[in-house]
Amino acid sequence: MSDEKFISLPSWIQLIKLRGSYGTVGNDKIGGQRWLYITEFTPGGTAMGTYQFGVSPQSVAGYNESRVGNKFVTWEKSAKGNVGFDLSLFKDNAVQFTFDYFWEKRNNILTTPGDVPDYVGITNVAPRNSGKVENKGIEAELRFNKRINKDLSIFANLQMTYARNKVLENDEPIPAFDYQDLRGYEIGYVLGYKSAGLFQDEEDIRNSPTQSFGTVVPGDIKYVDTNKDGVIDAFDRVPIKVNNVPRSMSGLSLGVTYKNFDFSMLMNASTGGTAYLYTYPSSKINLERWTAENKNARIPAAHSTTNNTVVTDHFVQNTDYIKLRNVEIGYTLPKKFLSSLRISTARIYLNGQNLAVWDKMWLKDRDPESAGGAALAYPLQRVFNIGIHVEL
Repeated sequence: MSDEKFISLPSWIQLIKLRGSYGTVGNDKIGGQRWLYITEFTPGGTAMGTYQFGVSPQSVAGYNESRVGNKFVTWEKSAKGNVGFDLSLFKDNAVQFTFDYFWEKRNNILTTPGDVPDYVGITNVAPRNSGKVENKGIEAELRFNKRINKDLSIFANLQMTYARNKVLENDEPIPAFDYQDLRGYEIGYVLGYKSAGLFQDEEDIRNSPTQSFGTVVPGDIKYVDTNKDGVIDAFDRVPIKVNNVPRSMSGLSLGVTYKNFDFSMLMNASTGGTAYLYTYPSSKINLERWTAENKNARIPAAHSTTNNTVVTDHFVQNTDYIKLRNVEIGYTLPKKFLSSLRISTARIYLNGQNLAVWDKMWLKDRDPESAGGAALAYPLQRVFNIGIHVEL
């Protein structure tokens, strides 16, 4: 727009550019299953009945459908688009700003059929193109680069991405309770039990709804009776987000150069993520389990029971974080000092990586960026380097 003759702009606006795109693409990445349109048959085994053949009759197992083919299977399709603009301001484009709004709607996603009733008698149906998911979000970047004078220059770069997705169709039967419908939620939600803390004593157990996961003792997880029927069972499950996919990611880099000295740093942050965390056997957090003397514990009592292993938000943690990724200080040696050594440039530097992490997790034995699951990922390492860079 800034190049159009019919648009008059102030001198401090160097560039305005509008962008937009729209298109439809296909996806044939369907995982390990192939030939979904073919109905497969396998021997049923003696348990399915046998037939007698031959002069000396021998039992021969019959065949049955092991998978009913889907002759209508097709590609997953995605309609996507974005609109945005670029803006440059002031002399030498000192300030630059980029913004994009994007959207995507996927349909024909291969999903496991969930709404085929049992009375049809089909136990294994090939995946169908029934899934639909939409995704929307924004991306923005603000850059500043300015030489103040011959000795001082500074730069800064701020980036941010925010995205939300929503499951529109998932080929699941309509649940008995509306609160168990996963449509309308983000990818990564599953049905699980909402925790009400830990049982504190036998009286607490007697005064609470009956939990149908075996015998419970003080220190076991107590669940919310969602439908208020006095029994904790599958009908009390609610949507729980268990995967560590943040909604927002951002980063900030800063730097300054003064004469021969330079300084730079890099930070990044993440919000809107959760992870389902377990305590691995050798974790010291196991020493902080619930006991009669430690009733404010977060970890259930050392009691082997199914009650404490069902999917629950008790083990879901917020993985929001801010990280100080890198800081570096350097000094470039004066050329008059290097000329006698026949060295073009030489710079001494000191830097540190993974210097600090601020997060909301109460389980501090893992990196919030790679949290989740029972296995403990390799721990994040803080690293310091000192060196000299020489060019002849």
